[in-house]
Amino acid sequence: MKVILLLLALLGSVGAAVAQSPLRVLVRDERTKTTLPGVSVVIPALQIGTATDVNGRAELPNVPAGPQQVTFSSIGYGPRTVAFTLPQASAEPALVELEPSSLELEGVVVEATRTGSRIEDVPVRIEVLGPEELDEKSSMKPANVAMLLTEASGIQPQFTSANSGSVAFRIQGLDGRYTQILRDGFPLYGGFSQGLSLVQIPPLDLRQVGIIKGASSALYGGDAIAGLVNLVTKTPTATPELNVLLNQTQKGGRDLTAFYSGRTGQLGLTLLATQNTQRAFDVDGDGFTDLPQVQLTNVNPRLYYYLNDSTTVYLGATAGVETRTGGDIEAIVNQPVGLRRYIERNRSERYSTQFRVDARRRGG
Repeated sequence: MKVILLLLALLGSVGAAVAQSPLRVLVRDERTKTTLPGVSVVIPALQIGTATDVNGRAELPNVPAGPQQVTFSSIGYGPRTVAFTLPQASAEPALVELEPSSLELEGVVVEATRTGSRIEDVPVRIEVLGPEELDEKSSMKPANVAMLLTEASGIQPQFTSANSGSVAFRIQGLDGRYTQILRDGFPLYGGFSQGLSLVQIPPLDLRQVGIIKGASSALYGGDAIAGLVNLVTKTPTATPELNVLLNQTQKGGRDLTAFYSGRTGQLGLTLLATQNTQRAFDVDGDGFTDLPQVQLTNVNPRLYYYLNDSTTVYLGATAGVETRTGGDIEAIVNQPVGLRRYIERNRSERYSTQFRVDARRRGG
């Protein structure tokens, strides 16, 4: 009797071993024939699954014998369901290929060749602020061009002094000393404009402003690594132009600006004169100036001589005197004697002359 029971137990264990067997698969790309790691291998009816390893292989142990529906899925490939009959006839893994579902882009070929173009003739993207925008901003801030450039995209103001309110500008995140400032195509103040705050440049005589973002040092020197700002002034016309602007603010600011332009025969004249003052003002009451005390005077006459239709000669002069005082508001306003207080005072006097000849060559 014991022998019979032992035989029955052995037969039952052999039947259980036959009833379950592992499922081994190898998954690869249908087009490139490369193995695919991370592919999900799932038998939905049994709610079991696994994923392929780095070699594209996967194994599900103890799968009941008989037909099984196995689903394969991976990102970028279409899902596929394959029928298997277990146990497998071979010890080698069954091969399964998945078809890519995403479109493949064709290779992009970039070719370059040398040309005879000069760098001066290569197109450059220039942003232009026209007369309408200049007139609007001049009415809002007639003393300087700071507000005008602050609202241009890609340009950020850089306050070089919190007390005196001096402002430089950053283009593409680079420091202000890498931004070249031009006036009618020539470096402002002979290329020493980095020591000149943009709050000292009045906008009333400007016809347009051109802005180039990006390195232009090959054409305009090392100061134009970040970009440049070209201030284009108005020229005399047969119809005289006279603009007078008086501005008064509730915080003690006063701007008086006048611009004249006219031409008679072969002679033309433009004249810009500004007088800007600002009383020291503490907005937040912390004892230090938020608006510095300013006295600024600018005079810029230009005389044009039109030799003929293609040749113009002009002679100009620029004079600018400014005093800016910031710091302890009590020391600036009341000027107490014997008290040591912090004051920052900047005085600048700038004088320059311009001589230019424009000659257009006629095409033959």
